[in-house]
Amino acid sequence: MSRREREVVALPAEGWTDMVVARRLGISERTVTATVRALMDRHGARSRFQLALELSRRH
Repeated sequence: MSRREREVVALPAEGWTDMVVARRLGISERTVTATVRALMDRHGARSRFQLALELSRRH
């Protein structure tokens, strides 16, 4: 995972919304959503929660 992908995943795990994540990282909300969706597809996750579980198992 790239540095940006790790940031986009870590902040929502702390409870931040996509809008807040986007503002903190200086990117658009659509970029946050697209990044999360791409990670979900890559890891076969059906939800953000499932993605978080999968990533925690791998790291």
